Amino acid sequence: MLAYKTLAWIAVLATLVATATPVAASTTGFAGTAYDNWEDVAPFSVNNLMGSVNWIVYAPDNFPDSYLGSGYTPTSGEFTYVYQVVSTGTDPIHKFSVDVENQADNIGAFGSGVGVIAPTTALLSPPADTYWTFQDPSSTYPKSSPIGYLQSSQMLAFSSPKSPEEFYGTVFDGGNHADLDVLPGPGSLAIGAPEPSTLGLTLIGLATWAAAWATRRRHGRDGL
Repeated sequence: MLAYKTLAWIAVLATLVATATPVAASTTGFAGTAYDNWEDVAPFSVNNLMGSVNWIVYAPDNFPDSYLGSGYTPTSGEFTYVYQVVSTGTDPIHKFSVDVENQADNIGAFGSGVGVIAPTTALLSPPADTYWTFQDPSSTYPKSSPIGYLQSSQMLAFSSPKSPEEFYGTVFDGGNHADLDVLPGPGSLAIGAPEPSTLGLTLIGLATWAAAWATRRRHGRDGL
């Protein structure tokens, strides 16, 4: 009887875990859920060039609905890499680059708001640096401005069929630059969208097996 009760509780707990809805806890303020916890903040500080780069990677076809129509449409079936530069220093930021060594496409930017600066240039050229520039207002057309104190860039994005690995990036002002040791970039492996819940399916199978085993054991005892 004790063994039967124990297995029954295992079955119940496994089913609850498998069917529970995961809670998305954002560490960066981005909407939606990151692919396999690929979401973080990379701070930088060189003299008066200070701030952070918030970043997130979305799984294929998991780009948040709330971002659709805001200026960027990811490539279907590919990962979406998103970065946002935030300035907390007095040196204006003119350029942000990311190490992109493998296949990528569809570079752009999206989002708006007070103090949100749009890039004037977005260049994607693997296997070289990919970058966005924020020109000085005195520059030639198109007019824009660098990212100033307590301002941020738009959300800067590109798509890739390759899953993320740790690479690096750089933030530039007029003379200094700050290196970022850990930023996501497309790796060497192409991985499709993950199964909805491989763990959940495994636990459901375990629960079903445990319940069936307990039933057979109980019926075997009843027949004695």
